[in-house]
Amino acid sequence: MERLIAMCGLDCATCDARKATVAKDEAAKARVAAEWRAMFHSDEINEQFVTCEGCHTTTGVLSGYCGQCPIRACASQRGLANCGHCDELDTCATYGATFKDGSPAKNTLLEIKAALRK
Repeated sequence: MERLIAMCGLDCATCDARKATVAKDEAAKARVAAEWRAMFHSDEINEQFVTCEGCHTTTGVLSGYCGQCPIRACASQRGLANCGHCDELDTCATYGATFKDGSPAKNTLLEIKAALRK
């Protein structure tokens, strides 16, 4: 399966919002929006909010949160493919405020960081 690692370590290829956007499946986007509204306790999440082509897009659409994500902004500003390429990952307050040690996203980044050292 294709992997499309976001700057934070999440796999955009497995994200239901991205999959629905790429497939142009409005019913799927409505289902994702309803799931996210319940999960995040936010009535503001709608189909437009979950419309996303992935974290690395420069000309496409980002979901409501990805466009304002401080992790994405930092990695972009530094010209990094993702935080696994950053020497400050283990001590980063911005990253640590969102993802804790042991999270799948951080584990992905640590794998990338280890592979880069080889």
